[in-house]
Amino acid sequence: MTKDLRTVFCRIVVVASFLLVPMGAHADDISPILPALYETTNVATDDVLNVREMPDAGSLQIGSLPYNATDIEVVAFSFQGNWAMINIEGQTGWVSARFLKPAPDETYNSRSLQCFGTEPFWSLSITQNEILISTPDAQTRHPIQTTSLASGSVDFRAFGGRVTWTREQNVVRSFIAPGRCNDGSSDAIYGLHYFDDRGAVGCCSLQ
Repeated sequence: MTKDLRTVFCRIVVVASFLLVPMGAHADDISPILPALYETTNVATDDVLNVREMPDAGSLQIGSLPYNATDIEVVAFSFQGNWAMINIEGQTGWVSARFLKPAPDETYNSRSLQCFGTEPFWSLSITQNEILISTPDAQTRHPIQTTSLASGSVDFRAFGGRVTWTREQNVVRSFIAPGRCNDGSSDAIYGLHYFDDRGAVGCCSLQ
């Protein structure tokens, strides 16, 4: 690992160590691992779930979710656990947690991760078999050699993970680290960092 990469890693670990303090709890007082996927529940079919600017029923409404919404990525819970922070249209918002339930049988370790960054804009999708990189100019695919994100591995949302892949005959190591992250191009907040030994740094989403 190069000196610059070690510096980036240390900074992210330090930030993550402060941000991993539980933001809320469910009824059993056990804080869930975040980010996590949820879906709406107990919302009438002719109604929507309001998204508020702040975790308060009187706060400004900035959007809504349909009664049957799925794959809602929750990044944090309020201190009392009764509000959930999500991203909507490039900004963070809050929904009442009593209208959410965990996504059923979700295996995060085998799910494709969507990572992204700026300067210039790029996105990177991590699957079980390959890395898909998209830029404004091109889209390329690269085989994965090793990964700790495979099903059955330690949950990367809590402990981070690593992917080794090949690009133009060069080996690249990508790292996923837990902790809140902003992509630099919006007000959205994500729950995972991305960085690799090419110097790319960004955020990742479960969606």
